[in-house]
Amino acid sequence: MQNNQQSFGVLAGNLLSYLQRLNYQHRTIEAYRYRLRHLSKMLPNGDDSIYNHEAWEFIVSQLEENKTWTVIETYRRALLQTADAVFELQNTGTLEIHHRTRRNCKKPDVLLLPEIAEHLKTLEEKGYQAHTLYEYRTHLVKFQEYLASRHTSIAAITNSEIFGFINSLSGYSEPLRYRTICCFRVFLRYLHESSVLEMNYSILIPRMKIHTNEKIP
Repeated sequence: MQNNQQSFGVLAGNLLSYLQRLNYQHRTIEAYRYRLRHLSKMLPNGDDSIYNHEAWEFIVSQLEENKTWTVIETYRRALLQTADAVFELQNTGTLEIHHRTRRNCKKPDVLLLPEIAEHLKTLEEKGYQAHTLYEYRTHLVKFQEYLASRHTSIAAITNSEIFGFINSLSGYSEPLRYRTICCFRVFLRYLHESSVLEMNYSILIPRMKIHTNEKIP
């Protein structure tokens, strides 16, 4: 079972080891090491802090506001990418969306619903990386296709559509389901905050615990 109670220091070491195994250049690994030290200082207990979903969201919110830790835009984006990488490696055992071969991502050839398009635009304005936006778009297109099959609009969704969509993911791999549901939860929170939905359905979605067959040294 995936251990979600590991300290940030342990997970940072795992990430650096993983990058070495992928034969990343020394200067790239050192850049990650520097950013990991910066992220550690943002956590209440530094390297000893438990790095779970709440800790990840705390770092992301601090960087998105960019007030307490004021940094230039390009470095802020690099810090967001590094925080994402630690969280993804912890929960999936891989860095699929951060691997260098995935940096130039083409958008799926799908006409997006206005609510999804606006959500992605908001994330882009907040400084989300291109590969992260690509993943969000890909996962949310699944939800858009599900709604189309039920002839339902986003403004009219209920518990039935939300949990029906989650159940429709049962055939996907565990890491892919995890990432899709995480993106879906963020989207539902956005819909509530932007007054598209009166209820915040994101609080109804339980957090997943996932397994991985790959052990990180």
